[in-house]
Amino acid sequence: MGTYEIGVFIYVVLWIVALIDIIRSKFKKNLYELIWLCVIFLVPGIGVPAYFFFAPRHKLEKK
Repeated sequence: MGTYEIGVFIYVVLWIVALIDIIRSKFKKNLYELIWLCVIFLVPGIGVPAYFFFAPRHKLEKK
């Protein structure tokens, strides 16, 4: 496996983790879940890193 394949593998794993996290999380507004799903599907290169950086602000805090 070359560097490119390893990068793609890591990105796919992060994409799957983001998808599972979106589905399992509770957001302040239900619309945020749909927005984040659209972002990671429609803008994959920027959407996944943006989700991990910005989404915690939109999630409800766990007790």
